[in-house]
Amino acid sequence: MGNISSKGSIYLKRVRKVVMTILETLIALIGSIFSGLGLILVLVENKKTAKKFIVVGLVLISLSFGFSVLDSIIKGEEESARSPSGIISSNYAEMPCICLGNSCTEGYQNVATLGNDKIFVRVEKGQLKVSALVRDESGKIMGEIKDDAFESFSPYALKCNHDDTGWEVIDPYGRVALQVDMVKSCAHIAGIFYMENGKGALIASGNGSLLLISGNTSQMKSDIIKIWERNPDIIAPIFVYPSADNPGKRIHPVALEKPLKKIYAFVKQIGL
Repeated sequence: MGNISSKGSIYLKRVRKVVMTILETLIALIGSIFSGLGLILVLVENKKTAKKFIVVGLVLISLSFGFSVLDSIIKGEEESARSPSGIISSNYAEMPCICLGNSCTEGYQNVATLGNDKIFVRVEKGQLKVSALVRDESGKIMGEIKDDAFESFSPYALKCNHDDTGWEVIDPYGRVALQVDMVKSCAHIAGIFYMENGKGALIASGNGSLLLISGNTSQMKSDIIKIWERNPDIIAPIFVYPSADNPGKRIHPVALEKPLKKIYAFVKQIGL
């Protein structure tokens, strides 16, 4: 995957904002019309049809509210990313601290050493920059992040996505091979890091725990598969894939869950 330009990201954000605003307004308007018709039908004693109109109207209004909440979540994260006291800013130190597991560097140590490999992290003009290699169980290089771009080497088919505050690479098994995410003042690193000699691996989870795996290639592969079978969320992805359709898009909580539960309860109550 090539570089995702900042101009393209800004354009997509503007399009998203316009689309969200139109959807919120249109859905709320249609919902209000249905609810109003339902109330009119109640007055003319057509209660059965009235209930259906009111329910549809409430569903649409709640859907509009859900879009509004989701939009607020996205806007809040974007504001936090631009704020000096938030995740990252153009005024922030060019070399942030790095957290691997529960251990964080102090000052301007912007390099994480894993065996013979190093992960370089810096902030440049408000954007997180990462340089790193991604290896397979035998120690062969599958892909590389360099000069603000990711390359997957044949025959491997890796996926990658990133935004101004995070980078992520997904391995051929669908697991997070590398994740670097700015949280407040530090870059938090997670992933599966295989040694160059193919005799060991370090699993750094998203919750800060570290797990060392050693042995020959086949044994490590088997052990790591078992670990993921027991805990498939040991390293949760932070981006949406495929990245070609979702450049820089992060996974967000479902904003519609509570409103839809309330609607379902109401529908059951009125017997529809």
